[in-house]
Amino acid sequence: MSELLLKATELANLAHSGQTRKFDDSPYFEHLLEVVKILKYFGITDEEVIIAGLLHDTLEDTTLSEAAIIEHFGERVLSIIKILTDDKSLPLITRKINALNKMETLCSAAHSIKLADLISNLSALPQSWTQEKLDEYLIWCEKLICSCSKATNQMIELAIYLLELQSGKHAMLKMLTVWAADSNIYWAPESHHLLFVAYTGLGDVEARIIQPKSPELHTLFGLGLLRNFTLNNDHKATVLVVGTLLPAPEDDFTSYFVDCTLVDLK
Repeated sequence: MSELLLKATELANLAHSGQTRKFDDSPYFEHLLEVVKILKYFGITDEEVIIAGLLHDTLEDTTLSEAAIIEHFGERVLSIIKILTDDKSLPLITRKINALNKMETLCSAAHSIKLADLISNLSALPQSWTQEKLDEYLIWCEKLICSCSKATNQMIELAIYLLELQSGKHAMLKMLTVWAADSNIYWAPESHHLLFVAYTGLGDVEARIIQPKSPELHTLFGLGLLRNFTLNNDHKATVLVVGTLLPAPEDDFTSYFVDCTLVDLK
């Protein structure tokens, strides 16, 4: 990490100190780090864009001044942050209309940060929301995604995929949530495989090895954006396969049921 990026990281952490995310009450700084991770995942290496992503809410939600941003990071970073900043003195509906109206004139960097911010937020929607509130938010997200045409196609596709997941158009997320409720799910990011281990009796398990087909799903796992279930990334399960059954007929996965005995769970 360069000295400039390290300084931006420290400044963002300090500026947002004590603030929490309205969606899940996690430290707000974690959301900013996630925005940066999404930008980098999609190949954005321009340091000024990364810094603007880290600081994109500072003018709106902290006491950090424009002068301080220019002094440390320059006019381009400030200009990107300013065009992503809402006027909180206006009603929410007016702010949303203004945000959509100005999207066409924004640069690709601003589109990318806006979409990375949206992807992060879409993955952290509160389970306590009413259906009405959820529907209203997803309609807004759909309009915003359509406006971010200067972001990369891959980022737009992921945002659409995540929007559809939250809209309930994919049964996959519900399936994984059910599995995670009473089982262990292990993710191998290098091969994009899941190992689903269900305990069926004393010392016995049933495992399903899953390779998700869609690149969007690979990305959600790789970025850690599937939050509705607990994914075990810290431990590895070792199983001894006794016999393999026929593949399960499912749309989203190539799945294999196996009868197996648990050898080691580290």
